[in-house]
Amino acid sequence: MGSLLLDGNHIHLTSFPDPNQPNPPLLLIHGSGGNHRHWGKQIQGLSPIWPCMAVDLPGHGRSEGNPYTTVSEYRDFILSLLDTLSLRCVYLGGHSLGGAITLDFALHYPDRVAGLVLVGTGARLRVTRSILEPLRKGQMVPDLVKWAYAPAVNLDLLQLAQREWAKVPPSTFLADFTACDQWDVMDRLGEIRHPALIICGSEDRLTPIKYSQYLFQHIPDAQLKIVPDAGHMVMIEQPDLVNRIMIDYFQGQRG
Repeated sequence: MGSLLLDGNHIHLTSFPDPNQPNPPLLLIHGSGGNHRHWGKQIQGLSPIWPCMAVDLPGHGRSEGNPYTTVSEYRDFILSLLDTLSLRCVYLGGHSLGGAITLDFALHYPDRVAGLVLVGTGARLRVTRSILEPLRKGQMVPDLVKWAYAPAVNLDLLQLAQREWAKVPPSTFLADFTACDQWDVMDRLGEIRHPALIICGSEDRLTPIKYSQYLFQHIPDAQLKIVPDAGHMVMIEQPDLVNRIMIDYFQGQRG
């Protein structure tokens, strides 16, 4: 793990890819209030077969700076990151807000993308006032973590998530959710020509299955995988199955 200097801020990455390797690496982008650790099991499971890395967005995890309030700012941050790493083309994977950034990037810089992995996300990510209003007052939403996981999630995992999310300032969640709430590319999905893998937990209460189904129906080259007994944090709740799905996808890309 390490960091690089970008626009005056140290930005954390789990690894630094070789720009000369034959396969474009996978860059994983976390969701609202998240960090690179949300992709820990995927980095571990995918690395033996495909080059991959995860980034902490500005103001998240170990990265310096302030979180942005628009998806377009995050999108152009990813562009600057790729340029700094001398990466001409990558696979982009994103969870929730990270999926919005991934889709927006593919629409604006299609020649920089080889394929997409879209996890627990949609083409529009409206956020309810019951979430936004407490955050505007500097208060955390008490049940936010519970909503993010399946009702039958392991209690130890839920308590760990609660401790981790308690470390994130409400202002960071507010910035991220504001970015989500203002973003909408529902009428542009047909422009995407990249192979897209769409993954959704069957018990996702923040971005329900219909969001992923819409992506599947409107992105021309897409496949949809529904993961049973998982909520919005599907890659943490069911890491082995999500890894298997992603490995199958990338083995197909290699072929």
